[in-house]
Amino acid sequence: MRGSHDWKAERWLLLCAAVAVATLTGVGMSSAQKDAQGRNVMIEHVHVKTAKPFGDVAAALEARMGKFDPAVYEQLQKGADPEAIRARLEKMAGPSGFMLFRTSDHGALLRLAGQKKKALQYLLGNPLFAVQMTRHDIRAGLYAPLRVLLYDVIVSATDGPASAYWPRSAEA
Repeated sequence: MRGSHDWKAERWLLLCAAVAVATLTGVGMSSAQKDAQGRNVMIEHVHVKTAKPFGDVAAALEARMGKFDPAVYEQLQKGADPEAIRARLEKMAGPSGFMLFRTSDHGALLRLAGQKKKALQYLLGNPLFAVQMTRHDIRAGLYAPLRVLLYDVIVSATDGPASAYWPRSAEA
């Protein structure tokens, strides 16, 4: 049986995964764009606060992610067997079902402005989830993979129509 400490540590990770899935299943356009019928589409940023130390949250997130290998794109372009590539992609996913594409240290960049902050941007997702969305609406590709910004112990999964999927007061 999982201890309550483990559940609390993973709870926000599950929320981030839900944000990613919700983002990929919704129409993803900036608020300045219109959908196919000419209607404005509202996008909402989702923020989750936690009392856990920044390093612990970052380590927990990274531990749940697999590692994406971009060589699969080149292999597909060269005519590799799609089922073999699908099998490779399935193996790349971490325990969360997602994989890490890239990490950018925005906190380090802020040193150029004389500021000291902790801020990491993660590009994460699963190409197999993304293809399920983009085959129906290519514009979903704007949000796959998903960007997640971790800063000052706030996880912000951005640009998703996510508020309808869970309560605003979700606690990490």
